[in-house]
Amino acid sequence: MDNSTTSKPIRALGTVWVARWILAAVLGLILITSAILWSRASTALKPEEKQEPAIISQAAFEEATGVHIVRVVLTAGGGMIDLRYQVIDPDKALIIHEGENPPAIMDEATGKIFDTPWMNHSHSGEYQAGVTYYAVLMNSGGVLTKGSKVTVILGGVRLEHTVVQ
Repeated sequence: MDNSTTSKPIRALGTVWVARWILAAVLGLILITSAILWSRASTALKPEEKQEPAIISQAAFEEATGVHIVRVVLTAGGGMIDLRYQVIDPDKALIIHEGENPPAIMDEATGKIFDTPWMNHSHSGEYQAGVTYYAVLMNSGGVLTKGSKVTVILGGVRLEHTVVQ
């Protein structure tokens, strides 16, 4: 008996199954890639959906908040953000302790807002004019790096384009 006639249909049947497996693998990869892209888009870092605070100049920021931003610097190996501010007007500076609007830093590249304090932010006594104080916030995920441009948010006031040291 000639084996060539029986092997052709078997080879053709094997080729069909291989083609089906390849097609299923390609479709699976497309589905997985689509799911990953959809997941990233739906959980992308977005600014909080609160009322947009006013964007103002450094002088107007100081007038509104009673503080001068001295610097924003990464510390603890980049895991924390050290916000240094000098009090100009002790009465206005109380805005820093507003419960509804805690001090925050927003990464201008991603819109991610950092407002989780390292420790409970508390200051005993009253602010003194001319004294420099600090707030330490968590740099969750290490998003901020040296040279990042951020917006400092105190109360309902924003100061844009501060460079992280």
